[in-house]
Amino acid sequence: MANGKNLDLNNQQHQILIREQLERIVESSVFEQSPKMKELLSYLVDQTLQGNGDRLKQFTIAIEIFDRGVDFDHQSDPIVRIQAGRVRRSLDTYYFTEGANDALYISVPKGRYVPSFKLRSEQELNPQPIAPAAKPAEIESLSPSITVLPFLSLAEDNSQQFFADGFGEELATELSRFDTLNVVSMYAMGDTSFNLNTAADISQIGKQLKVSFITSGTMRALNNQIRIHARLYRADTGQQVWAEKYTCDMSTDDLFEAQDQIIAEIVAELASSFGIIHREIYQSCNHKKVTQLSSYEATLRYRHYLMTLSKEHYQPALEALQQATQQEPEYALAWAMLAVLYFDADKLAMAEIANASELGFECARKAVELDTNNQECQMALAMGYLSRGDQAGLIDAVNKVVTLNPNAAYQVGLAGWALCLAGEFEQGRELLANSKALNPFRPPWFALADILYFYAKQDFEQAFKALDQFSLSKLYWQPLLRCVLHIEKGEFAQAKSAYLKVLELCPDFKQRREDYLSAYLVCPSLKQQFISALDKL
Repeated sequence: MANGKNLDLNNQQHQILIREQLERIVESSVFEQSPKMKELLSYLVDQTLQGNGDRLKQFTIAIEIFDRGVDFDHQSDPIVRIQAGRVRRSLDTYYFTEGANDALYISVPKGRYVPSFKLRSEQELNPQPIAPAAKPAEIESLSPSITVLPFLSLAEDNSQQFFADGFGEELATELSRFDTLNVVSMYAMGDTSFNLNTAADISQIGKQLKVSFITSGTMRALNNQIRIHARLYRADTGQQVWAEKYTCDMSTDDLFEAQDQIIAEIVAELASSFGIIHREIYQSCNHKKVTQLSSYEATLRYRHYLMTLSKEHYQPALEALQQATQQEPEYALAWAMLAVLYFDADKLAMAEIANASELGFECARKAVELDTNNQECQMALAMGYLSRGDQAGLIDAVNKVVTLNPNAAYQVGLAGWALCLAGEFEQGRELLANSKALNPFRPPWFALADILYFYAKQDFEQAFKALDQFSLSKLYWQPLLRCVLHIEKGEFAQAKSAYLKVLELCPDFKQRREDYLSAYLVCPSLKQQFISALDKL
């Protein structure tokens, strides 16, 4: 944290400097993957500059940023706390990388939501940008590997230590359900008297167990409740990269259910497709050329593409996964991800690839043959059924996806999203809600499910509001949705303007309209509704 001079928020020039710094931060690569983090940070800064810092409470933020109702309860719905934690971690990452030499430091102190604005002292500023060559030893060592150390009870009651021991064991079990994560038993060290007080101790544990990440925590009794502090460390640097606190009611009739819910949130934060572990590793290997990537690192290029659905990120992901399947032809996950990229070549006009959808289906089938119990392989097959308009196949594959790992936030959400595209809104929206409860971090195109839901109900105002979350201006579906909604409201001038943008982003849309609509609108009535609207132009 910066120790420099606080800025005067009543000074107009200082306010200009703060807004310029905010713009640099939200446009950085650190924040580009999450429109919601941009929105939250911008809101916190804007309200503070307007003199409304005293309004920045969980309740107000939940209503104004996260669309919660007046019955919002921060104890049962931790979305504000979780997202604020992400903003803090992303700010730390920004100032460690792209913002290393920025003179103005914006932070959100832990335990509050009013940002701090400081001019950093000369001693804190790096005279040179961070050289990529300064960290290769760390970068090479990072892998999706973790150990769960025992959670320490700070109470003298032995029953609570038993609860802490069981909690750590259950956490390790649930983390093991993620195919991309290697969970190493802490007992492989022999000695289980661990000390996480220093970076050297953490690094030593990492070396002995050959893991890149270590998670542990403490438990403290508070009346009939236990406060759980969970933490994640990078073994190479000893740096704590994530921390969160949870409360467990010990008087509940079903203690195991309460424990399971907390563990589900932790594993979603750490190990899901866009969890902190994958994001940490992606940041560390982002400088590499495609030819230098390991097969696992190739999958991270794919995950980065999923956040933006942009041609800029599509081609590197495609090349990386094609290389990975050649180098490791038995790597099921790479085949599954490559399948989705082939589907997107057609559906989203990402690239001209002959028979792309058929290639995608072949890759998805191969992935499932290689690993039937891999959740992402089954999801790739589901996306294949979606591209073919096969509702029965889609529903069957989606059910398998959810059964394999209900705590994989992104995959569960993607399953719900796919069902909504097939018109199965009740089950689809339930899965999306479950996904959001586990981990609110999600790609912006998930908003398509809500847009179609409100569109099917002919609630075009709500559909427009949901469209605000679909912040992918370089994807032709964004102006297409805008165009159709304007038509439905009789706003033909705005509709024509949006349609011109569709043709700019997807020049052959008029000739291949049926194909492009069929790619996402599996529900016949939804597709016909779109066609009828577009025919009015």
